[in-house]
Amino acid sequence: MRVEAVEPEAEGVVSITLTAADKSVLPTLAAGQFLTVALDEAAAERGEVRSYSLCGGAAPQPTSYRIGVKKLDSGTISSRLVDRLCAGDVLFATAPAGRFLLPQTNEFPIVLIAGGIGITPFVGYLETLALQARRPQVFLYHVVSNRRGHAFADRITALGRHMPELRVTTCYTRPDVGEVEGIHFDRLGRLTIGMMDDALVARRARFYLCGPDAMMDATRLALLQAGVPRFEIFQERFVSPRPLMPIATDTSQRVLFKRSGVEFDWTARSGSLLDLAERHGVRIPTGCRVGQCESCEVRVVEGEVAHFTASENISEGHCLTCQAVPLTGLVLDA
Repeated sequence: MRVEAVEPEAEGVVSITLTAADKSVLPTLAAGQFLTVALDEAAAERGEVRSYSLCGGAAPQPTSYRIGVKKLDSGTISSRLVDRLCAGDVLFATAPAGRFLLPQTNEFPIVLIAGGIGITPFVGYLETLALQARRPQVFLYHVVSNRRGHAFADRITALGRHMPELRVTTCYTRPDVGEVEGIHFDRLGRLTIGMMDDALVARRARFYLCGPDAMMDATRLALLQAGVPRFEIFQERFVSPRPLMPIATDTSQRVLFKRSGVEFDWTARSGSLLDLAERHGVRIPTGCRVGQCESCEVRVVEGEVAHFTASENISEGHCLTCQAVPLTGLVLDA
């Protein structure tokens, strides 16, 4: 894919617009999905890939994709994308993927809770809604340190002017000198349930979380305690948890998706079994990547797996593909 533009969005954050090298129409995307990219073909073959949320609108026949990238202190790939990428450069990318899908129509309110760069998939969602004549009511709560770290701030303000259905509350945890509550941001400190509209729980709002693990864990617990049903809370993590046991980097196991009739080699760079499945076009239902919705559970026909996190709810002889890696050659009923 050809890089059309690299635009600064906040301190250490850029958005990157990509088009097909031949200018052709691209595969369709859905709000909330991500793009997996590599710096070049050799990096892709080595498994040196990263996934970044799409922050552009989901047009019916897209001619470009837009991703948001934050530079990480230990991120060699993100550093190159943020600091060195220029218009005209070429990246390798897969088609859009991911199951963190956000509803374009809904009878209940939609609540988006973002921490820092976790705003990225929600920007793509709002851009998608902006293309529609009818939209659900959306409440966006965004927690950031200050204006310097407030990614997509101007664009979200513009979308709010365009969409009367959107209500935005911004929380600054460490405002800079001169940044005043009620003028430059809405609330001081971390988000609490008390800051939200009191009627949202009673109206059976759907809650979507994206941000640091600690923030999402605390918010999820608070929502459950407030009476929100577990199945009405959805979340996306940018950083996958690590396996409970160490796995050698040179490990390779053959995985057969029996019903789909395809098989591929899994390596330690492949991520979870769900990551492997999505990369090769095997569709497995899932509502999260953290082992909470359990909809990605599949039967293990042959072989053994390990899970990233412990779960008491996995059926015997099954695995949660978003949390599992193979310990042996594997045959899955998928």
